[in-house]
Amino acid sequence: MNQIEHHLDSLGKKAIIWDDIVSDDMVNTSTIMCWQGLDVAKTAAKHGNDVIMCPTTHCYFNYYQCKDKDERLCMEGYVSLGKAYSFDPMPEGLSEAQQKHILGGQCNLWTEFVNDPETAEYMIMPRLFALSECVWSPKEKKDPKKFATKVEFERNLMKKLGYRPSGKAVMEVE
Repeated sequence: MNQIEHHLDSLGKKAIIWDDIVSDDMVNTSTIMCWQGLDVAKTAAKHGNDVIMCPTTHCYFNYYQCKDKDERLCMEGYVSLGKAYSFDPMPEGLSEAQQKHILGGQCNLWTEFVNDPETAEYMIMPRLFALSECVWSPKEKKDPKKFATKVEFERNLMKKLGYRPSGKAVMEVE
C-alpha cells in the first residue's frame, strides 16, 4: 500500500481505501472508507487520515430494511429507516483537530442481490433521505417525527417522478 501511495503522491493524487488496513502503527496517508465501525474510524482520525464514514450498522443499504417475511432477497443484515436516521458520522472521543478528519458519510449498495434499477431504487429509497439528513443537517435540528412526515412526502414525490422507493421502510424506534 505504501508503494501505491508514493506513486499516487508523485502524480498529485491521493488514495481512498477501505479500513481493513487501519492499525495503530500504520504509515499511510490515504483517505479511509470506514465500514467496520467507530473504533476503526477513531484510530484512523487520530493517525491523521481523513475518514469517510460508511459503517455497516447504518449505511449498508443492501441489507434488509424491514422485517417483512416477503421482503426482497437481500444481504444478511438489517438497517431500518430509523437506524439510518440515527446515523451520526462523528465518533465520540476525538479532539477538535481529529474531528476535522471525519469528512462525512456515505451509503453503500452492494449489488449481489440487485438485478435491475428498480431494485436499486427500492433498496436505497427512502433510507437515502435519512442518511442525507444525518450528514447535511445539524444534530440539534433533527426531529424523527418531522422526518417521518417529510419522508412520506418525498416517497410520494419519488413515485410521481417514476422512481420506485420502498413502501415497507418505515420509521421505527429501535
